[in-house]
Amino acid sequence: SVQQVQATCRAALLICPMWFLANFAFNISLEKTSVSSNTILSTTSGLFTVLLSARVLRERLTAGKVLACILSVGGVALISLADKGNSSGDSIEGDIIALISAVFYACYTVMLKKLLPEDDQVSMPMFFGFLGLFNLVFLWPLFPILAASGAEPFAIPHGTVAMSLVVNGLVGTVLSDYLWARSVLLLSPSISTVGLSLTVPLAMIADLFLHGKRFAWDYLVGTALVLGGFFLINRSSAGLPADMAKKGSPEHRHERQGRAAFLGEPSE
Repeated sequence: SVQQVQATCRAALLICPMWFLANFAFNISLEKTSVSSNTILSTTSGLFTVLLSARVLRERLTAGKVLACILSVGGVALISLADKGNSSGDSIEGDIIALISAVFYACYTVMLKKLLPEDDQVSMPMFFGFLGLFNLVFLWPLFPILAASGAEPFAIPHGTVAMSLVVNGLVGTVLSDYLWARSVLLLSPSISTVGLSLTVPLAMIADLFLHGKRFAWDYLVGTALVLGGFFLINRSSAGLPADMAKKGSPEHRHERQGRAAFLGEPSE
């Protein structure tokens, strides 16, 4: 309906700055700090997401959720520090930027859940279409500014670089963000964000079968911590749908108000 299109457009407009800043800060931090530090600090977005969800979405802040985030960050830290000898270039500036990226990512995730209702009422292609349109319309002035200042010299990509950008854009941005956004609406921001830490043990499995790589004890312990954190936050959030179904509960009222606002209906 027209109301749903307008609501989706409004949500994309509000989320656009947070989405851009999260990705921009993440890529800038990669230039200023090591991959290990960047990976560790990026996983702290799970903790920020849990805290923001409790404040904005009225989700219950439980010890299990906080412990799950700590396990996830600890596991990724253990794995990343094992590879620290293969990377260099740590800097306080880069670490701060990576932490800022994690904060914006948490804001983007929570606002996505707040501004959009359940998955079956949202057209994700439309949402990301609007998101891309607003990025193009409002952020293109940054190109000449960055080029003139020398901070980001502009050059038209050719050959392998252009193909890599296209593949990374389709798979690393469009497809991954689409699937992740749907998981936020189907589950919760907290579960989806902590679940992203699973990319670390999954990458290890890929290395094991594709390249025959062997891993030391710290890799295995770190993987166990990440998996434990993911299962713990799922268990801690398992009772949420039933709680939200209880008429009169804060979670129930918040869900009803969000759905009514999206559909343009009067809230009870």
